[in-house]
Amino acid sequence: MKFGIIGAGPSGLTMALFLKESYQVLEKESHPGGHASSFQEKGFTFDYGPHIMFSKNKRILDFMIASLGNNVHQSKRNNKISFKGRLVKYPFENDLHSLPLGDTFECLQWNIPVEDLSMQWSWRIPNPPPEDIIKSAIGIETEGYVHQLYYHYPLRGGYQAISDAWAKKVKPRYGFTVKNIKKTKKGTFLVTDGHETLEYKQIISTIPIHELIHILELNIPKKVIRAIKELVVNPMYIVSLGLKGEDVNKFTAIYFPEPDFLVNRMSFPKTFSPHNAPKGHYSVQAEITCRANSSVWRQRDEDILAHVKNGLRSRGIISDAQSIVYQSVRRSKYSYVVYDRAYEKNTKIIRDWFPKQGIHLVGRFSYFEYVNIDGIVARSEEIAEKLNRSV
Repeated sequence: MKFGIIGAGPSGLTMALFLKESYQVLEKESHPGGHASSFQEKGFTFDYGPHIMFSKNKRILDFMIASLGNNVHQSKRNNKISFKGRLVKYPFENDLHSLPLGDTFECLQWNIPVEDLSMQWSWRIPNPPPEDIIKSAIGIETEGYVHQLYYHYPLRGGYQAISDAWAKKVKPRYGFTVKNIKKTKKGTFLVTDGHETLEYKQIISTIPIHELIHILELNIPKKVIRAIKELVVNPMYIVSLGLKGEDVNKFTAIYFPEPDFLVNRMSFPKTFSPHNAPKGHYSVQAEITCRANSSVWRQRDEDILAHVKNGLRSRGIISDAQSIVYQSVRRSKYSYVVYDRAYEKNTKIIRDWFPKQGIHLVGRFSYFEYVNIDGIVARSEEIAEKLNRSV
């Protein structure tokens, strides 16, 4: 077998789709999707952190939509920002007239001082035309982020449906937890789960780079180990609530740049697809991003749940009278790649060394870049094309 692909998330699955040589995808779970998978409980469908389909790259977006066949739903973005008791249109620069004069604020999603951020991250920041900012300041409605003004989402099955569609073609091997990867004298790789050993000519790893080094039996240079250990990733709480009643506002998401509320974003899954909640019900999902060594991450799940519910009620997002019929708290150890000032130096060291060993890094926490699923697909295609040319 030419390629052993570790992980059946979007990056591993699309790598397999784009490769021309033989491959096998190994996945420890019983389903595909990785960090973009979904769960269903009590008639509600939630993602492990919300995902929607949009892209500036029409070709990639068309590929993703086509992968779903008829199982796709389109919606128009209806995002808000909770700021000083007001719900302001998202993004801020398109609703400046709704803000109190003189207000300034900082984005805290990455929980890092702005002076410690790398400029590598700046491409994520929008650069709206000056005339749009002036119009919004005097109350003339404008739209920002127009590439995501309309978005797509699977009609049924949650966001995992797109990984399910890819997996039908790729046919991953599930329940195979890679415990060790060893390079042989002839240059091939032996991959084992402790019970069975498989052999590949090259490895494509989509698992977090911090996890890979613990299962890789290879003489990794100290500078590479040091570079990996210096990479920063923020974890996240995912708080999911199922509510009785109808969602009259039908927001897509609400952002909370507020120091007294830990939630940075709340989404409304039934707005993504009407099948994400039972009839007569709707759902909300709150995300709390923090630092891995912070007091927030050490809080008990029940305290996080109470904080979220109290915060949503005090802001009028849900009412005291509303019946919560489902609630859960999940933790995602890997959520946001942090572009600190050492990011470029460290990722260059890592990306230079691994391919020379026959190990190719793909995916948000393996290649270590903050991209959405469309960016993951594009990166998989790029790396697959290089590998195809080298055959």
